[in-house]
Amino acid sequence: MARYLRTFLFRYESGLLIATLALIYFWPQLISNLFNSNYLPHGHCYFWAPDLVWLHVVSDTTIGLSYWAITYTLVYLIYKTRKDIPFAKMFLSFGIFIITCGTTHLMEVLTLWDALYWFSGGIKLITAVASVATAVALPPLIPRIIELIKAANLAEERKYQLEQKNKELNEEIAERQKAQEEITKLNQNLEKRVMQRTSQLEEANRKLRNEINIRKRIEVEREKLFLATRQRAAELDAVIESLPDGIIIGDESGIKKVNSVILNIIGLDKIEEVNKDIFTLYKMTSPRFAENSDLLTGEDFPFIRALKGESVVSEIIIDNLKTNKKIVLRSAAAPIILDKTIIGAVSVSTDITEAKRSEEEIKKLNEKLEQRVIERTEQLQAANYELEAFSYSVSHDLRAPLRGIDGFSKALMDEYYDKLDEKAKHRLERIRLASQKMGVLIDNMLNLSRLTRAEIKPKEINMSEIAYSIADALQKSSPRRFAEFNITQNLFSYGDENLVGIMLDNLFANAWKFTSKKEVTKIEFGSVIQNEKEIFYIQDNGAGFDAAYADKLFAPFQRLHSPKEFEGTGIGLAIVQRIVHKHGGQIWAEGEIQRGAKFYFYLSQKKDE
Repeated sequence: MARYLRTFLFRYESGLLIATLALIYFWPQLISNLFNSNYLPHGHCYFWAPDLVWLHVVSDTTIGLSYWAITYTLVYLIYKTRKDIPFAKMFLSFGIFIITCGTTHLMEVLTLWDALYWFSGGIKLITAVASVATAVALPPLIPRIIELIKAANLAEERKYQLEQKNKELNEEIAERQKAQEEITKLNQNLEKRVMQRTSQLEEANRKLRNEINIRKRIEVEREKLFLATRQRAAELDAVIESLPDGIIIGDESGIKKVNSVILNIIGLDKIEEVNKDIFTLYKMTSPRFAENSDLLTGEDFPFIRALKGESVVSEIIIDNLKTNKKIVLRSAAAPIILDKTIIGAVSVSTDITEAKRSEEEIKKLNEKLEQRVIERTEQLQAANYELEAFSYSVSHDLRAPLRGIDGFSKALMDEYYDKLDEKAKHRLERIRLASQKMGVLIDNMLNLSRLTRAEIKPKEINMSEIAYSIADALQKSSPRRFAEFNITQNLFSYGDENLVGIMLDNLFANAWKFTSKKEVTKIEFGSVIQNEKEIFYIQDNGAGFDAAYADKLFAPFQRLHSPKEFEGTGIGLAIVQRIVHKHGGQIWAEGEIQRGAKFYFYLSQKKDE
């Protein structure tokens, strides 16, 4: 077949060569008439009918351009596949044929207007040669083309088979990819689970390490606690042993701990001598009530009562097992409670034998002292009676001469007023004033004496009401004075209402007197709390006093101002102090010259005194 094809091609090429030589032979005549246009254009054949002319122009132009496009496509195909395409020369010959055919159609358009028929015939000759060459060359290629078609069909079938195989392979690949994806997912899930499990194991290990560390710390703390407990127990034993009182600690099963003091009191060397049994100890010591020496029953024993939940303090008498001496004990026993459960009891016993002996001696001394107090009281009552009688006698005996002096002086003034010069009159007036002042002093001395002996009748007193009544009386006594009284309401105390009234009256009168030279009198009565004690005060804006002489304020007949400045006998504040002291209180004063004074006092007389 290959040999046949080579023979065909040789013949084809030979025939094409002969046709070409023939064309060259006739070519001179063709060349000489190529552009001869002595003929009528082809359009005259159509009578220059526009529709017909343009029908042929459009058709031939379209055909010619299409043939040229086909030729260009074939040339481009041969160029791109020149190494692989079969029948390349056949395709080239076919391309020449097609392009010449297309050119003939374009010449048909040209000859409509220009009669270049020789040129058009030359193109057609070339077309004829190409057509013949192609027609001659094509039949020998038919068998090969058939083989190629078969090969193509076979290739197509194989292609189909390959596509099926490829499809199956793709499906298998897809399945494998899907399986791979599932495996990847499983691996990811597995890795995730491994990571989770690893994390859980790490967390478990961490917790385990923490638990181990905690247990180690607990063991260390337990060891420390054990050592501390032993230390505390040793310290507790040392404390119990160092206490001056006898200690017994135990529960219903027996005595757990005692100190040497209780062993010495009882007369034992070791508590094991009574088998640590509280009932054995009770029977051996024969305890008795200290107040009546009656024997205690087992149920009355303080330690046993404490085991039942009672807190007991008893005075008992026991016999020392060694010396057989009677020992008086003050035994205090209480239950030991843990979580509301009685787990034992503790007994603290103090040897009060000497104290009881001293108490008996003190009791006897007190009896003697009470007898002496009674005797002394009778003597004081007698002395007070004599003093009262003397005071009455002095008052009566002194008042009569003073009344006589005052009366005769007044009689001289009345009867001989015109005969006396001013000097005599002045002297008589001074005699009268001195006698009157002496009378006032006697009255004050008697009042001071009576206060010393007066009996207190304590009760709750409204201090504010008393202060209001005194302030009202002072204002009425001098209605032209402008005064401001600032009295705190609801001030209460406890004492003798009459004596407290006299005390407040003297304090307010003192403030009223020493503010008499002020345009506005200001007197304040109130209280403050100091050291949980209510302290009352009376403050004024009067003349005040030098604080250096504050200790002389409450002495009888002591005055810090002259009689010319302010009247008075110097006994009022002494009376106040006596009343305060009689109520178990204290009084003191603060002041500055011309800036007023402030008197503080408190009464400690209580209801239960």
